[in-house]
Amino acid sequence: MNNRACALHRCFVAGIISGVALAGWLAATSVSASTGVTGQTTPTALAGTWTGTSTCIGNRPACKNETVVYRFVPVADHPEQVRLLADKIVDGKRVPMGALVFEYDTRTGELSSQFTRGNTHGIWSYTVAGETTTGKLVVLPERSIGRDVKVHRVADSEVPTAPALGEYDG
Repeated sequence: MNNRACALHRCFVAGIISGVALAGWLAATSVSASTGVTGQTTPTALAGTWTGTSTCIGNRPACKNETVVYRFVPVADHPEQVRLLADKIVDGKRVPMGALVFEYDTRTGELSSQFTRGNTHGIWSYTVAGETTTGKLVVLPERSIGRDVKVHRVADSEVPTAPALGEYDG
């Protein structure tokens, strides 16, 4: 991944801090997370800790594949939103990449967040299917795919200790 695409990934995480909306969204969605059906997720289905991989796509020499840990948290008074706090694991420790607020589309069952940081503009999107979430980074304006993400739900005790929330303000 080139520096621009890497910055997008960091921006994704940094933008997450700008808002939190999962709790309201979870409470507003009526389909059970146990259904495992893509597009039929509840806030309960997302709340918590997820870990997996964020893989570079395309010819992006500066990009590094990463093991990531995501925390989805509710955004008070915004049932259609969720806040994602993103970390990468480096030398066995979680390093904050940033935070973004995502909008939930009840029609498609997709979470998305468009952001601009410096010269980087992109869209992160995620779809939940049971205990697995897949996502991608679309780099704008060319609309190329910059990253592919696959994460699964875990207990907090299964991943390194979370950074303090203040570390996501970037």
